[in-house]
Amino acid sequence: MDSPHTAIDSNLISAYLKTEYHIEWVPPLRLSIGVEHPALAELFAAFHAHSAAYVTACNPHSQRVDDAENTERLARLETELKSRGLSLVAGRAIDPHGNWPDEPGLLVMGLSLESAKSLGRHYQQNALVWCGSTLVPELILLEE
Repeated sequence: MDSPHTAIDSNLISAYLKTEYHIEWVPPLRLSIGVEHPALAELFAAFHAHSAAYVTACNPHSQRVDDAENTERLARLETELKSRGLSLVAGRAIDPHGNWPDEPGLLVMGLSLESAKSLGRHYQQNALVWCGSTLVPELILLEE
């Protein structure tokens, strides 16, 4: 996890840490924070990337909004990323306890950590998932 000092509620942070990030790849990947995923190396190689960030535009600041607004926000994010020429793999954040509905997102290949943070803040997110050369997804908090 990026920063121990944050204004984000500790229960939300705990929920983010327990979330499973399902990536629509062949075979599908199920990423968990803090758990090494060697299959990420194959995904990175396929896109000639050394890192990736899992981002969403849904539910700004973890405040639930309706499906139509989430769909529109995610479409804006996807359009922006494609206009930058970035490669994307669809995904879904799944709360294993069922307290939150599944939330669509995108694994953005080759995005720098700083660009990922800027993007997450622009789309009013509290956090994102960073996957670097260690192949261990990390929770990156965006609020301090």
